[in-house]
Amino acid sequence: MDFSLIFVTVAIFVTAHVDGYAVQHGRCPLTFERHGRQCYKVIAVQASWSEAKEYCQVIGGDLAKIRSASDQTIIYGLVFHNHGIISNERYWVDGSDMLQSGMWRWMGTNGASVPFSYTNWYPGQPSHKNENCAEVMWALNGRWNDLDCTIRQSFICQARS
Repeated sequence: MDFSLIFVTVAIFVTAHVDGYAVQHGRCPLTFERHGRQCYKVIAVQASWSEAKEYCQVIGGDLAKIRSASDQTIIYGLVFHNHGIISNERYWVDGSDMLQSGMWRWMGTNGASVPFSYTNWYPGQPSHKNENCAEVMWALNGRWNDLDCTIRQSFICQARS
């Protein structure tokens, strides 16, 4: 077995174990930033929606859920402050209508899902053109768009502290 593969596997295991302990004891996972009772991490890696969701879960969180204007402001500020805005930069969040077309939900883990109670869709969105995953478009002040889930882009992870 390749040494680098072993190293990466061990690093992921140790990180997940340490981060799981941190979340259980009121701290953010390593490299996440605390905002209130939530912890966030902006990931610049390009991934499909499902890959992004899996990545967030491996590091102790899930894709970010934007349940209020306050959440929207926190996430927008975090990306702006830490990474700046690159025109057209977009990020996956946890929203999807995969379970039922047109019924947007925060997907959560273990099959749990919660209907959107707050939205910030860009005008004309969601367009329902076989686009089942939600993204946040930072160049348009954080407005949301529905997009093909296989598109590869950056994403935002969230964990409870």
